[in-house]
Amino acid sequence: KTINAADLTNWTQNQFVFNETSLATALQTVANVYGITIQTSEARLKTTETFSGSFVYGERWADVLDVICMSSGLKWSLTANKIVVVKKAS
Repeated sequence: KTINAADLTNWTQNQFVFNETSLATALQTVANVYGITIQTSEARLKTTETFSGSFVYGERWADVLDVICMSSGLKWSLTANKIVVVKKAS
């Protein structure tokens, strides 16, 4: 497997990058970076669904989720107990 060195060192430039990353992994990374909980409401986040994009550390987590969800046909909402829920857009 070919590894892109830039993908591994982007954190030194305050970026986190997804390059055909599974959607579930991308969402988990966002949760880890921002210290939030992302609960997917559907098991439809198949391993075949991917996301590619990059974000700068310091961007608002809501903006990051907007981009990921919009490009993946998902939507998110914040519940009363601060859990972000991701589900298929209707």
